[in-house]
Amino acid sequence: MNIKCLATTLILVFVSTVALPVLAQESAPQTPADCQRIYEGDDAMIRACIDSLRK
Repeated sequence: MNIKCLATTLILVFVSTVALPVLAQESAPQTPADCQRIYEGDDAMIRACIDSLRK
């Protein structure tokens, strides 16, 4: 039982270490430059992103 608990703890620590930086990032772009960086190469998505910032 102790090995199972230890393995579960180690898995949770590993998943937390990988997931937390991803979740900590701001998901929504804040500036037009962010839109251009995120949607690089897709002009329609860049335009839609910039339009959504103006609203």
